[in-house]
Amino acid sequence: MIKKLIIVSTLIFIQSISLRGLDVSSTCLTFWQQEPYLEIYSRILGSTAQFIAMESDSSLVTAGIEFLVVITDDQGKIHIAEKYNIKSPESTSALDFYDMKRYQLSPGKFDIKLQYVDLNRISDTLIYEQKVDASGSTDTPLISDLLLTNQISNQIDGYAFTKAGFTFEPLVYNVLGPSDDKLVFYGEIYEEQNSQQQLYYKYYLMDPETLEQKTKPSFKKLNADPKAPILKEIDIADLPTGKYVLVLEVITKDNELITRKEQVCAIYHPYADYAIKYEGDSKYETSFVHELDEGELNYSLKAIFPRVTNDMNGILNEIIWSEEIEPKRYYLYSFWSKFSPDNAKGIYDEYMNVARAVDDQFASNLGHGFESDRGYVFLKYGKPHDVIDVPDEPSAPPYQIWIYNYLQETTQSNVKFLFYNKDLTPNDYRILHSTCRGEISNPRWEVELYRADRFAPIGNALDATRVQDGFNRNARRYFSDN
Repeated sequence: MIKKLIIVSTLIFIQSISLRGLDVSSTCLTFWQQEPYLEIYSRILGSTAQFIAMESDSSLVTAGIEFLVVITDDQGKIHIAEKYNIKSPESTSALDFYDMKRYQLSPGKFDIKLQYVDLNRISDTLIYEQKVDASGSTDTPLISDLLLTNQISNQIDGYAFTKAGFTFEPLVYNVLGPSDDKLVFYGEIYEEQNSQQQLYYKYYLMDPETLEQKTKPSFKKLNADPKAPILKEIDIADLPTGKYVLVLEVITKDNELITRKEQVCAIYHPYADYAIKYEGDSKYETSFVHELDEGELNYSLKAIFPRVTNDMNGILNEIIWSEEIEPKRYYLYSFWSKFSPDNAKGIYDEYMNVARAVDDQFASNLGHGFESDRGYVFLKYGKPHDVIDVPDEPSAPPYQIWIYNYLQETTQSNVKFLFYNKDLTPNDYRILHSTCRGEISNPRWEVELYRADRFAPIGNALDATRVQDGFNRNARRYFSDN
């Protein structure tokens, strides 16, 4: 499997990588020290590499990557070609591992080709290509490429690389995630020592489409120094999901632009998105419940019965049957705003999408599908991990066994619910027995299920809790085998 990725200024969202081959976050940055030099950071995502057990200790695993770097100038001449192996540390499970290489360049423009081959699965090859501009001018100050991260430290433990007195990990794919509330960046500004002009630098995040500044620019005087390291952070806690451009500018005191450097990044902030989209939800007076008519309110209130504690059932019933509409709105708002004050509508919409699907699936002539026993369990505990459907066992009415591997609500494993269609009414399955704490537990469930077979009970039919084993009586086996 050969994959070729051209690194361009596009927004990359991190998605599940478990079904993909080798994946590497590669960062190429140019700095200057009399002459330009290139730093290449590679973070191999452990969940995509092939780890194998070590011969000396089978409890430990390791992975290896063959790394090839080829650097050519804009005339096609090869300046650097190197191949070596990147080895992961020994560990008990797959983990990310890193590499950094530095290459001296001459001023100019270069094409970078990086190739990663999984040594334990050599058909898995990943290729990156990127253009680098290392052409400088002594007429104006120079700015290095901008290194993005979301945290720095003065401790070596837990961080992969050290630079300018701090340790860091390059930001994976230059994407900040839901828990990231700041962007930290590092750059260097190079200025001639004999420069007499007082200069300043400013930095901010910009929308690449509208060129609108999305964060307030920060300014600072630039000290006369051949190399001025810039390590700054920008608060991004309230920024919504999207693509951004980090801008670092060198300006005069009159705000005249001398030079600038840009670096594309992306932010994935679903909670900020919700807060912006549903900002009215933080106040009852402007919340979504005022958009619902009485029928929609009653429907929505009935749908949350499975999520309401038993002591509130009576109050909720009274509100539903009341002719006053304001209590309906306020109860619904109060219920959902407890989960997220700034996103009550978002959570409400997600839940109601499920509730409507449950209504359709389990509806009968006796009421809404979510008012049925199966609908109630589905909305309260979620979709079962497995369902055993027995529609035609001769000794019993149609029945289903729902199996949950784990229920967070009760902290139980291997929980089962037994529903049966006693009266053979279409889609009218009632709960007969459950192993879930707080739900119906019927020790005579087998006798009740096989009531039509008068020879089934073991012992006196009035006191029996079990039935005889038989070819046509499989419910106990289904309960025990799963």
